[in-house]
Amino acid sequence: MAELTQADLEDALVQLSGKLLNPRSSINVDCLLDALSALVGDCDFPALRRIKNIENFLLRYQTSVHEINGTRMRSSHFKLIKVIGRGAFGEVQLVRHKFTGKVYAMKLLNKFEMIKRADSAFFWEERDIMAYADPQWIVKLYYAFQDAKYLYMVMEYMPGGDLVNLMANYDVPEKWAKFYTAEVVLALDAIHSMGYIHRDVKPDNMLISALGHVKLADFGTCVRMGADGMVRCSTAVGTPDYISPEVLRSQGSEGVYGRECDWWSVGVFLYEMLVGETPFYANSLVATYSKIMNHQSSLTFPDDVLISTSAKDIICKFLSDRSVRLGRNGVSEIKSHPFFVNDEWDWDTIQNTRPPVVPDLSGDDDTRNFDNIEKETTPQESFQVPKAFAGNQLPFIGFTYSREFSPLGYMSLTRKNIQHSDAQISNLADQLQQGISLMEQNEEKHRNEAAKFAIMENRGEAMLRDYYDLERALASTRLELKEMQRKLEQEVEARQHVETLLQEARTAYAYLEEADNKNQSESSLDMERQISELNERLRLQSEGEEKLRDLLANFQATCSTQEEALHELRAKHDILMDQCTDAQQNLKMVQDQLEEERAISRQHIQAVQITKEKNESLQAELDLLTTRHQQLMEESRQLSDKKRALEKDFSMAELELKSARQKYEQELAAQQSELNAKRIIGEADRPESALIQGTHYMLLIALPQAKDERYQIIAELEQRLRDEEASRERLEEKLIEVEREKKVLSLDSDHFKEQVHQLVGDSESLRMKISELNSQVEQEMEKRNLVEGELSVASDALKAMKFKESNLQKEIAHLKQKCTQLEDSMAELRRFRSVSQSQLRDVEEQLETQQYFSSLYKSQSRELKDELVCKDQELNSVKIHLNRQSQMLRDQQEADRSARRIAEDSLSDVEKARAMLEIEMKQLINRHKQEITGKEATIDTLKEKEAMYLKNIEDLRKAQESLNVDLESANKELSRKTSMSTSTDEQIQQLKKLLEKEQQLKKSAIDKLTEVMQMKSTSAGKKGSRADDRFVARCSCESPASPRFQEKRKYDIMVTRFQKEISDLQASLYEEGQSKLRMMLELECKEEELELVQQKLHTLLSETCSVDSVSMAGDAVDFSNGDSLEHRLESSVWIPHKVSAKKKGWKKHYAVLFNRKIFIYANEADKQTSNASLILDVEKFYHVRHVTNADVRFAEEKEIPRIFQIIYAGEGESRLVGEVQPTESPNPWQDVMSHKGHDFIAISFHSPTSCDICSKQLWNVLKPPPALECKRCHVKIHKDHLEKHDKDVAPCRVNYDPMLARDLLVMVSSADDCKVWVSRLRRCLENCRKTSDAKTSRSSGSSSHKDSLRLPYKPYTANRSATAPCTKKGSSACPLPVTASHY
Repeated sequence: MAELTQADLEDALVQLSGKLLNPRSSINVDCLLDALSALVGDCDFPALRRIKNIENFLLRYQTSVHEINGTRMRSSHFKLIKVIGRGAFGEVQLVRHKFTGKVYAMKLLNKFEMIKRADSAFFWEERDIMAYADPQWIVKLYYAFQDAKYLYMVMEYMPGGDLVNLMANYDVPEKWAKFYTAEVVLALDAIHSMGYIHRDVKPDNMLISALGHVKLADFGTCVRMGADGMVRCSTAVGTPDYISPEVLRSQGSEGVYGRECDWWSVGVFLYEMLVGETPFYANSLVATYSKIMNHQSSLTFPDDVLISTSAKDIICKFLSDRSVRLGRNGVSEIKSHPFFVNDEWDWDTIQNTRPPVVPDLSGDDDTRNFDNIEKETTPQESFQVPKAFAGNQLPFIGFTYSREFSPLGYMSLTRKNIQHSDAQISNLADQLQQGISLMEQNEEKHRNEAAKFAIMENRGEAMLRDYYDLERALASTRLELKEMQRKLEQEVEARQHVETLLQEARTAYAYLEEADNKNQSESSLDMERQISELNERLRLQSEGEEKLRDLLANFQATCSTQEEALHELRAKHDILMDQCTDAQQNLKMVQDQLEEERAISRQHIQAVQITKEKNESLQAELDLLTTRHQQLMEESRQLSDKKRALEKDFSMAELELKSARQKYEQELAAQQSELNAKRIIGEADRPESALIQGTHYMLLIALPQAKDERYQIIAELEQRLRDEEASRERLEEKLIEVEREKKVLSLDSDHFKEQVHQLVGDSESLRMKISELNSQVEQEMEKRNLVEGELSVASDALKAMKFKESNLQKEIAHLKQKCTQLEDSMAELRRFRSVSQSQLRDVEEQLETQQYFSSLYKSQSRELKDELVCKDQELNSVKIHLNRQSQMLRDQQEADRSARRIAEDSLSDVEKARAMLEIEMKQLINRHKQEITGKEATIDTLKEKEAMYLKNIEDLRKAQESLNVDLESANKELSRKTSMSTSTDEQIQQLKKLLEKEQQLKKSAIDKLTEVMQMKSTSAGKKGSRADDRFVARCSCESPASPRFQEKRKYDIMVTRFQKEISDLQASLYEEGQSKLRMMLELECKEEELELVQQKLHTLLSETCSVDSVSMAGDAVDFSNGDSLEHRLESSVWIPHKVSAKKKGWKKHYAVLFNRKIFIYANEADKQTSNASLILDVEKFYHVRHVTNADVRFAEEKEIPRIFQIIYAGEGESRLVGEVQPTESPNPWQDVMSHKGHDFIAISFHSPTSCDICSKQLWNVLKPPPALECKRCHVKIHKDHLEKHDKDVAPCRVNYDPMLARDLLVMVSSADDCKVWVSRLRRCLENCRKTSDAKTSRSSGSSSHKDSLRLPYKPYTANRSATAPCTKKGSSACPLPVTASHY
């Protein structure tokens, strides 16, 4: 194996660092912290701490883990607002982050439940999908953390609730369904693209955001697909109504399926939105699964719901076999389906489109779209204390996730901040420079605008003064005008008075003339004088009038001039307003610029503050660098001292070496000179050989010794020389190293000096800039104050001008209003005149036409009048006959009422007798024999009264039958009259034909008519004349004055009246039947109470009387069931009750069980009055049993042990209308409303239809009114009649009761009470079966009157029946039709 190089090690370190910082890595920082915390948590138990290695591990890391957990995200950082959901593994809470204040939805998952049900808990998939999927369609995950007990997922809060809530509050049209289905398709495509399958797509998991868009949630059932895009699983996961056939087949055996199972659920969801119910819903899970597996034949669409062809097509393609299912080849074939074609959005712009419903929210924590969740009372399971290492926390290592609050995020953020700090500083400097230049420009603009505003203000003041002058002139002119009008009115009054006097004078003059003719006298002269005076006064008055006219003309001229001045004033005012508007706009612009300047100044202040902070940080760095520089200078000085000392030592060593060399050279020279001298002496003394030889011999002996000593000295010197040279070399090396360090230190010192100098310069420049900015800010503040003052003055002036302008506009508007009123009145008069003239012309033309045709129709009218007289006589006879019949019916009804009053009186006698019996029973201990005789007599009288009641009831039934016969005869008579009306119509047609013949004979009249109508040609005239003749004939027959129309109107009135009478009779008959049924129920209650009294009496007699007396009492009363008293049981019960269209609940009642019957009362108070709303005969019971979750799907888990089911024959019940109803299978297509035997369904009529009650219009082409139609008798009425409980709604005419058997769900207060009720009912049922032979005669006798009370109008709805198999072992299959129940 090749050795790793330095580059390979660096690459490995880089990869490892990337994995530690990657959130998706399995060894990132959060995962390692989770692992350490999990190990400490799993080891921190007393049994494990006994192991030495584990104890040492905990001692080393436990404190650190506590510190880590204290700094990480935890549940205490959030404040609980409300619990908005609860499931099998935990709950969902609405929380608010304590530090940021943001609202989240926090999901809590129990770790113990996760491990216990690991096959169905997929929390890893849920975390990864929400963390890394597209948040546009998937609920976003913000944080994921854990503690020892729970997993926490902090998600995006969706305040709009789910689609189930939306479908419950709105009727979803196809347009809405198309929008929401498209968003669900995009959400599923986002999950599939990540390699996951959801497997639980349903409206409960489709949440609505604050903007109204849909996001997918609850990914706890998601599973990752394999490489082939398939999933292999042996467990069926999902909701029963939405699960696909291939997933259902995987239960118990390994199934293989792909992403197409989610498209099946989309089809079910789309069907539910359009229809209101899932396509394969059934009361039991087995039936639901059976329909899903047989979806080819069980998928149907209702006829009364409008569904487009494209919607049906896409639903059928979704709900098909997986091999041909839509979407198997990708989401593109779903997007291309015609169902999604529209003009408002496409697949790319749907997120930007306004949704159909946008939630109306009051705040970020609004929870109105979520149900209230009850507080959880049952304790949750948790991990037990282990005795050995269990590793319970190990499966959750790496679950922690955070987008912001984590070490990974902090490290990345710190790195980014470090990288961008220099760039920010430079940007701030540039921004500061730009802000300064911009501020100067804005100041210049502000000065220019202020100058312009001052000029405009001066102009405005001048114009305002002109306006005031004109206003004063106008006011004075108006005063003069009013004064002139007043004078004119006075003059007119005076003239009228003078004219009156003149008329009186003329009258007197005429009288005087007559008197003068008769008798002339002196008084005539006085009268003439008075006349002359009056004439003079009249002349003066006329002169004054002429003067007034001149004044009026002058005044009108003055008014015209004033009007012209007013127009000029208005023009000036408009100009002034335009200038004011311009000034306001300029002022607004100046204000906006001022605001911008303020914002820029604030930014500059912030920049200055940031610069100050940066300056402080740089100053701190400068101080640190200065300190470091001083330290380096000190070290440099010390190194210089060391260098100088070493140089001194080196020079001393050199001197010593030099001296040693010189000494050595001197000694060597001395020795050499001695040798030379001895050699010279030897050559001179050669004759003396003997002596010399001896000396030479001695020298030869001493010379080696000297050489040895010399060599030894030389060697020592050479050794010393080598040592000195070595020490010199070492000193030189040290010197070189010291010089190198000195140079490095000098360079560092120079660099630090430059930095310090640069920093000092930058600091000084920043201080100068800060001071300049402060001064500029102060100047800007002063300028702003001045501008604000000027603006306030200008705004006050503008307000005053606006106020005056508004007053002027009001006056002008008032004058305009008067003018428009006059113009309107004139226009109205003109329109009225034109309309009157056109109407007059029309009337004249019609008069001419009628006069022309009146001569033609005289003969026919005479004949028709004769026939009408005959018809009137016949109708009068029929009317008399019908009146007699209705009088007979009223008499019969009165007789029925009297019989009912007699029955009620008899019933009160029975109640009094029962009270007497109770009083006598208290005294039974002291008076045995006398009370026995009295009781027997009372029983005999009660039996006689019972027989009398039965007879009365039989009579009433016969009377009812006779009434039915009479009603049938009346209906036949009505049909006969209708046929007669039809024959009359035929006669009218014949008359029309005769009229046409008569018109052909009278060609001259036709020619005149054609001339009047101005036909273009003779042939066209003939053809048109024939068409006009037909038109004239039709108009004459259909006109209100025609005999046929009047005859038809009479018949319609008669039919309406008879139908009204029949409806009244039917309603009264229905009410009588209901009263009889109520009396029957009370009678049955009395019978049970009487039987109970007899049983008590029998018991007392058996205890106190002799054998003979007991036998005598036994002959009088039949007590075949000895333990009847034991079977009496009473308690509060709850019966299913429909709360809304899609939600069901329970309604409280009170039930009493006797030996043969169950009485159910509305409340306990009704029990005291014996007013039972439902009575069930135990003899008609088929089965009584406890229920399971599959039987009652709407009930909660804790309510199942308290519920039991009674299956019984339909003839074994007696009920009041509108009271307790048995469980019925809901109609999957529409809501049926039962009323008086009708099964009403909501319907809309777009073709002509009328109400059968009020005869008003019941249809409209575009927006028809709400209507109802009975499925049985097809009567059509307005919906208001049913909502207002209108008494005119007659009972249903169809006798229809499809239920052969029924079932009733009953819930009691506890599981023990449920067991008691079931055991008692089963015991009563067994006793009834054992004594069936003995009870047959009695039950037939008691049921005969019950059968006689069956009404032909039953208020029960038709229900689909299912077959319940026999439950006895060993018996053959016995199909029993039982009404399927669902809530």
